[in-house]
Amino acid sequence: MLCHLSQLALWQHRPRVAVDYAVAARAWVAQSPDRPLRAYVAIRAAEAAAMAGQRQACLTALDEADRDIAGLEPCHPSQSRAYFVGGALLESYRGNCLTILREAAPAAEATRRALTLIPSHFTRDRAMSLLELERALIQLDEVDEAARVVGAAADLTAQNRSPRLIGAIRDGRRGLSPWAGSRTIRELDERLAERDIVAV
Repeated sequence: MLCHLSQLALWQHRPRVAVDYAVAARAWVAQSPDRPLRAYVAIRAAEAAAMAGQRQACLTALDEADRDIAGLEPCHPSQSRAYFVGGALLESYRGNCLTILREAAPAAEATRRALTLIPSHFTRDRAMSLLELERALIQLDEVDEAARVVGAAADLTAQNRSPRLIGAIRDGRRGLSPWAGSRTIRELDERLAERDIVAV
């Protein structure tokens, strides 16, 4: 519950409140034998710290998640409350956190690792990770590649057309607005239109 409250605070753009909830969650889980749960709490703490601009706290939490998740992959719900936690989730969040901290090169590397680990049938997760990669690529001034990954995310809507994913793709396209006149972005807009996704 504390993790969910931390996530909600981030959605509400209240990063310091998110940090407070994450700190409380870490205190509760510190002695738990549930390693995936400890890793998940550390991941949530890392994201909250990144959003609050607390670089060292973010990196420390990611290191803790690394230690707790070592050798583990998603398991049956009977084995952990955080049964969904595995290497793919950690690398995805690592990429997101490092992008927030504007450490674009390691962020892109982490997100690319996540994409190699996410099963192909998890289309929404793959699409969201591609959109996370876009943000790092923009920071690296790799605009053509950023447009390519937005297009790849849009292609995945043929299998999963959730409203949240469509909104995230539109946000991704907005991130490319400074280059709207380029051929690459015009081609992306055509690709989005083919998927009935209009940049707004």
